Amino acid sequence: KFSLFLPALFLLAASCSMQPTPASLSGSWIQPVPGQPGHVQGMQLLPDGRAVSINMHTLLYQGWQLDGSRLILTGKSMGNGNSSLFTATSTIDSLSRNTLILNTEGTREVYTRMATAPQFGHLSIRRSIRASMRASFAINCSSFFLSRFSV
Repeated sequence: KFSLFLPALFLLAASCSMQPTPASLSGSWIQPVPGQPGHVQGMQLLPDGRAVSINMHTLLYQGWQLDGSRLILTGKSMGNGNSSLFTATSTIDSLSRNTLILNTEGTREVYTRMATAPQFGHLSIRRSIRASMRASFAINCSSFFLSRFSV
């Protein structure tokens, strides 16, 4: 029985993770704002290489590209009347249909894909956040299976 279960388990775990490609990364990715319950921030990665910040008024994403397993974001940082251009490079530690885990200089950040493109209205954003969080909880299974059933 177990010999049939193990290959099926690994197949299920492998199906939860994806290779990073421009198509698999395109979409809106959000995370909770530290210290602000109920608020989210993130980025929308457009298929044409443009990027848009979600609820971040001082960090304005303008573009993105994929270099192997590295996500490179470019944009403008605004603050106290000054602005500067930036390039941020992160390693993609994990990518599934609904979860993106980035590692930037040793700091891991977990993002959840929004179910729909962000709409500028509190009600529609809250519905998208709840749907994204439910989907992330249900689908983020690869680490669960691998941590409990590794040989």
